[in-house]
Amino acid sequence: MGAAKATRRLELILAGSHVARKRKEATQLLKLAGWTFALHLLNRLEHSVVVPDLVAWSAAQNRLAKQLAWRQAVALLGEVQQRRLQVDAVLTAVTINACRDRWQQACAILANATRRNLSSQVACSSSILACGMATEWRQALAVLSEAKRCLNVTTYSCAVSAMEKAAQWQKALQLLRQAEGQQVMPDLVLYSSVISATEAAGGRWQHALQLLEDARHWRIQANLVMLSAAISALEKGSEWQRALRLLATVGRPDLVACNAAISACKQGSAWELALRLGERCETLCLTRCGGVEFTGQKTSPARKSQ
Repeated sequence: MGAAKATRRLELILAGSHVARKRKEATQLLKLAGWTFALHLLNRLEHSVVVPDLVAWSAAQNRLAKQLAWRQAVALLGEVQQRRLQVDAVLTAVTINACRDRWQQACAILANATRRNLSSQVACSSSILACGMATEWRQALAVLSEAKRCLNVTTYSCAVSAMEKAAQWQKALQLLRQAEGQQVMPDLVLYSSVISATEAAGGRWQHALQLLEDARHWRIQANLVMLSAAISALEKGSEWQRALRLLATVGRPDLVACNAAISACKQGSAWELALRLGERCETLCLTRCGGVEFTGQKTSPARKSQ
């Protein structure tokens, strides 16, 4: 919603006579407004008979979080506390989410929330994500270890993602086993993250294949992300035959999977297979692979001699 339209809507709301209805409609408007207008709207409400409640403050905080306006979000949390409103776990989690590119601030808010018994799975997951974005994997593990009451598959997935970004594939694998040992049911996202970590670590293909097998044990249907990561791990390990066999199980491979398999064939000097695979990718309407037009075709000795 544009600022001009939102302003007209606000004036209509404030012109009403029913206070409870005006508060409800203003809160709905907060959910649609940009973050700068959301702050303006809160200020207008503060100077009217429609004093914003915690729901309204939380709605404004959501708008700040979407735009990563962390300074304003932290300030807003302070204002809520100054007004002696009862800060809840939802507002706390949203504030931490606004700080997801400021890991120290996110962890500080979480620590304070934990002392006040306001931590939640969402808050812990957001803090771990913030640590992961800054490749602060040790801090991510520290948050996870302190979040005993908030452990679920989402918090573990966020922690594994942090390990992946920091090239800590062994830690990622340990977290998966830890989750399974604590009766946390793993899901597609968790297994995909761990397989991606093994691939990013230079192609730990044996672990990638074992993880695919383990996922089947949990009745997790491998998706394109998981299979592509495993194929990339095989490519990095120069296991072109295994890469092709795994690619054959993919109904409609993506650019990553095709390019990895073609590159694996290239490393194994399987030029004809690489060319045929390139043609298959073309048939599947994949006209480019990873920015290089079918690696196998581009570097084939037969093509070079022409």
